Amino acid sequence: ESKAPSTGITTGKENIGEMTNKGIEIQIDGYLLQRPDLYWQLSFNGYTNKNKIDKISTALKEQNAANNSSGSVTPLGQYEEGESITALKVVRSAGIDPATGQEVFYKLNGERTFEYDPDDKVIVGDTEPKFRGNVSTNFYYKGFSVYILGTFKCGGYLYNSTRASKIEGTDAKYNVDERAFNERWKNPGDIALYKKHCHYRNDSETYGPFCRKRKCLYSNDLQSGL
Repeated sequence: ESKAPSTGITTGKENIGEMTNKGIEIQIDGYLLQRPDLYWQLSFNGYTNKNKIDKISTALKEQNAANNSSGSVTPLGQYEEGESITALKVVRSAGIDPATGQEVFYKLNGERTFEYDPDDKVIVGDTEPKFRGNVSTNFYYKGFSVYILGTFKCGGYLYNSTRASKIEGTDAKYNVDERAFNERWKNPGDIALYKKHCHYRNDSETYGPFCRKRKCLYSNDLQSGL
């Protein structure tokens, strides 16, 4: 919330809605080996969480409208009561029209159109992983130690902003991904992944082909010392 500078502060916090979170957390920790000069410890923890918006304020409704009209490459939040705060909303795509090379979109009623309308956005998934956590192990022997930490995320959806901005929504006057030319519609009858070449970009169009379901993502960290 913005404040008048005369108050001495420029921003402030405001309660703009209500939300419910439900989830499960698991933690296991123990020693595989334990001696005076040697030990090997292993730990695991993970959790799952689901959230639901119970109530939104007028300010949040106004933010929804602003997010819809924003030129962001990735979909910005659309907060609606009864839905998840991390819901991924996009306009569904029916692919590239072979005759014209234009993107075909689905309206909310199922009809097809060439006109992109942010009001036709629907939930295609949730960016919150179904399960996430980390696994760590710590090995020590006579002053030498090794610590390994691995984190993981399973499930959930991602929006491929690289494909959206560097291929589909690119400006051909600048350096672009080669797929923007090699896999783009060129002639009537072409079955292509990307629409015909344009001399402008429209980053505000966020739609279905760039949504991808996450299986599992892992990352690791290794530390050692004496």
